[in-house]
Amino acid sequence: MSGLLFVACSVLSFILAIAGWDGPNQAEPEVTIALVGFAFADLADPTTNLDYTIVTTMIVAGTTLLLAVLQMVRLPFARFVLAIIGTLLSIYYVFALIDALTSDFPMEDFIALVIVALVLWVAATVVVVLPATANAMNQHKR
Repeated sequence: MSGLLFVACSVLSFILAIAGWDGPNQAEPEVTIALVGFAFADLADPTTNLDYTIVTTMIVAGTTLLLAVLQMVRLPFARFVLAIIGTLLSIYYVFALIDALTSDFPMEDFIALVIVALVLWVAATVVVVLPATANAMNQHKR
């Protein structure tokens, strides 16, 4: 179950990165602010390049997908690495949500995908750290 949740997180990240590939001028603002790293962008500077957010989101998506597949084939280290990645991304999306709500720029109308990403990453992280997940992964050894 937790592997499938992380696959969903990965698919969402790939969709966001591909949809945001056109740049902030062409992409929807909902997609742009949901990219990993956008909360650290300096929006006051007109020369700000947001390509790093697409690259970071693609790296997160690919790494998460690989580790989710490794967890589904019951490699124990993948569970711990997914828990770390999920925790970091959950913390980031909380920060991004707070940043979007308290920013000088009006972004309150565009936070839907940030909330969806936050809920998905938190759910996947909670499920992967549950003791039942560890028991399920160790059942094949019996």
